[in-house]
Amino acid sequence: MQIWVNKEDKNFGPYSLEDLKSYVEGGSINRNDLACEVGSSEWKAVGSFIPFEKALPPPTSTLPPPPKQTRTNTTFGSQPAVKIVPAGMANQEKNIWSGRPSQIANLGTFILCGIFCWLIFPIFIALKSWLNIKTQKYEVTNQRIRTTIGIFSKRTDELELYRVKDTTLLRPFFLGLFGFATIQITTSDRSTPYVYLYAIKGADVLREELRMFVEELREAKGVRELDF
Repeated sequence: MQIWVNKEDKNFGPYSLEDLKSYVEGGSINRNDLACEVGSSEWKAVGSFIPFEKALPPPTSTLPPPPKQTRTNTTFGSQPAVKIVPAGMANQEKNIWSGRPSQIANLGTFILCGIFCWLIFPIFIALKSWLNIKTQKYEVTNQRIRTTIGIFSKRTDELELYRVKDTTLLRPFFLGLFGFATIQITTSDRSTPYVYLYAIKGADVLREELRMFVEELREAKGVRELDF
């Protein structure tokens, strides 16, 4: 059985019964939170799915109404949906999001190369631009960000989330027309002071999730940002 959990009008999961119980006992999920079995539309208390220890308080008799709007994760091309992980799980590394830039970022280059394709070499420019996007990959967990680049020789960089100082959402007019944006991440890493997640879908949601996990990791590690 797989269970969705709703917290603050956001859906998390799905979780197995064993994972759900461990999250409740750890305090990340309350047994009075709304939950729904995958494939069902009936929302009820988490406590009704699993027999918890007697030490835990019984669920309240009155449950809040199911949310009128549930969060729908969408995909566009190769962009996977954002999957949310509840707070309080910084000690368990879980994948939040993975994907690559959209080829929409190359649309202007493709148009120009198409106009001058009779010169032959613009075809190779367009091919290289396509490969540059195709071979890039982003992976975001609740602990780090991995970026992989390179057509023939690959390079993977990792950024620990507790090193993130600030995030900026960049939405150029052209990308915004198609619902894409870029996240600029300012870090305390001297070798990579800036990390960019270019032309991705759902950037505003992902940015908020990054902020949540950055704060959680800083608190867990006792990290404080000092500017000189």
